[in-house]
Amino acid sequence: MLIIAVDMIAAPGQLDALKQALRAMIAPTLEEDGCLRYQFYQDQEDPNKVLFYEHWRDQAAIDAHFAAPHFVKLGEQLPSLLAEDPAIHIYDVTG
Repeated sequence: MLIIAVDMIAAPGQLDALKQALRAMIAPTLEEDGCLRYQFYQDQEDPNKVLFYEHWRDQAAIDAHFAAPHFVKLGEQLPSLLAEDPAIHIYDVTG
């Protein structure tokens, strides 16, 4: 199993639009083969910081997700919604 954690900071005035775009990703992604968990969280100290937390069966499932139309659409939206590039961390569950 692989875990992806994506740290994002909303651009000024774009937090609501970012959250709306992220919410739109949840339902179709959870229907994807190999998606085990897909949710985002808002930082309590800095509401402009958002963490997307994902569990995937394997790399093939992640690759298919990256090619999915809803992911491609999000990729087109994010540059105008984020203050900086997202920080993406991928972990292999080996324990």
